[in-house]
Amino acid sequence: MIDPLTASMVVKTATREVGKKGVKEVGKRVAKELGRQALREGTDKAIDATESESLTKIRKPIEDIANAATAKEVPSANVFVGEKVSKCIKNGPEDILFALDKTKIGPFTRNASIHYPLLRNSEMHKSFDCVFTNSTTGEKVFAKELPPSSKSNPISEVLRLAQSSNSEKGIDRLGLVLPTENKTAINALSAWLADLRLNPRFSVNGKVTLIHFDKPPLSPQIADRIQAAGKELGKKIEGLEREAFIAELRNRLAPLYQELCNNAGISKINMIKQLCVVLPQWGTQYFSSEPRIMFIGRATNGGEMDLNANLLRDPNCIKEGLKWIKERWIKTDEPWHGSSSAFWRVTRALTEKYHINDWNEHIAYSNLYKVSPKEGGNPSTTLKKLQHETSQKILKTELEMLKPQVIVMQTGLNGNLEWGKDFYRAVVGDVQCELFSHGGKTIKVFRGNNRLLIVCDRPERKSETPLVECIHAAIEKYK
Repeated sequence: MIDPLTASMVVKTATREVGKKGVKEVGKRVAKELGRQALREGTDKAIDATESESLTKIRKPIEDIANAATAKEVPSANVFVGEKVSKCIKNGPEDILFALDKTKIGPFTRNASIHYPLLRNSEMHKSFDCVFTNSTTGEKVFAKELPPSSKSNPISEVLRLAQSSNSEKGIDRLGLVLPTENKTAINALSAWLADLRLNPRFSVNGKVTLIHFDKPPLSPQIADRIQAAGKELGKKIEGLEREAFIAELRNRLAPLYQELCNNAGISKINMIKQLCVVLPQWGTQYFSSEPRIMFIGRATNGGEMDLNANLLRDPNCIKEGLKWIKERWIKTDEPWHGSSSAFWRVTRALTEKYHINDWNEHIAYSNLYKVSPKEGGNPSTTLKKLQHETSQKILKTELEMLKPQVIVMQTGLNGNLEWGKDFYRAVVGDVQCELFSHGGKTIKVFRGNNRLLIVCDRPERKSETPLVECIHAAIEKYK
């Protein structure tokens, strides 16, 4: 059962929603998150806190939330460090509660109970400070959790921890908790701590690793050295992680593209008419963008990558960066330019709602169907059928790796023009479509797998500005 202190934090946070959503709705949601017993205990504690903090103005909403909660007992969700628990809560990811309570990492147990409601479309709980105690020696470690979504530089956190730990009593060492899979950062951090003679040690519970180390002396020289090293090693880690990501993506896609090459029907067409393929692309600032938007078209209209079995053996076949679209935006001697494409005009206009500068580096891009005629044009009905199943697998892999928060398919809405209808389940699971209208335009919206999928008409020969405004309004409403 979730402890009353944590429950009170959730209840007090929920009071801010009452004005927008109403007491009854908020009360039911909080009851589902906490269970009725924890809700009542948390409410009592929250009410006590309002008196001690002289915030009596929120006492009434807290009591109302408790009274509006469903009378049916709702068991607490099972929760784990760094894991999404959407299956535990029926209302979807916006109602998930991460309860990181007394988690054990080796001989260390987290003392603090710090819980955060998961924000809509976010992937992980926010990073936070906590205290671990060694059950054998009694040693206390003041540490910071750095989940996968955290953009904090591990080394830069060392200085902040050293400064913050002065306010904590009885702290013996400092520490950082990172996902065990993040071996690049763990190894780099360990080597750097050893170089500073801070005696780094490790405790692992499988999913997360606690690196704990001696407190560094807080002289100006050491502080400057930590900051400088943090910037330098941060760049190194970023570069190594980028290389590792591309290698993993290439390794996962290689057997799927081999599957396309081995397809007898596709090979027969390729002998008559040269075929080309499309690979996923993303900008240099995509992973730090908010929201992360991936744009998906029907199929590539011609291309430079021939369909062949050796394609993904080339380590340079997949590269980060969408510089090419900006360079080819204005008409030149090249046969194609970006500003002539309605797909890319809509993509640019929508992206610039969030990123004015270097819009092209903030997005990811792919297509539903991966094989098309090299000379241009869409794949035929026969070619679509031959590659459909494998193209679904490839798209699913791309989404798992690129982790977009919003997916915009400019692939058609109705009838035979709705190319994406057989791909929706691979993207968001088995969820119902919602129609969203704005400014005279209507689009389809799906929410599932912690993603927002928006499907719209192909923009050719149509007014583009209303479509962009409609998609933007949907993102702002549902993100």
